[in-house]
Amino acid sequence: MSKPLIFLLFFAAAVLSGCAGSLATADGERLRISSAEFADYAEQVFRLQNEVLDALAFALDDYPDDIGLLNAEEAVLEACVEINELAVRRQRGGGTRVVRDMRAAQSVPACDAAAVMASEVVRSRGL
Repeated sequence: MSKPLIFLLFFAAAVLSGCAGSLATADGERLRISSAEFADYAEQVFRLQNEVLDALAFALDDYPDDIGLLNAEEAVLEACVEINELAVRRQRGGGTRVVRDMRAAQSVPACDAAAVMASEVVRSRGL
């Protein structure tokens, strides 16, 4: 999903819901949901979680019983479900759903934290 599209989706959701709020990133930086900076952050998190899930898939092929890898994968999938659903909906040409789009925006920091943690688990295995 392109940065301009993500920005427009989150901006539209913020405007339509009357919410001009901000969220703290996983690093604690506060960003307005309707800002270009938040759109950039969301795009980075979306790409990171995809990369981490790919790495986990390969790692689990080699170590299918590794509880740490399995838990890390589950944590990322759960934390990132909203932004992944938003991406799929947009790819399929789905309309704006303000409440769901706002939930997706609000889930970005948790997705970020889960993806970073899972990445560390993969690295700790030397993979």
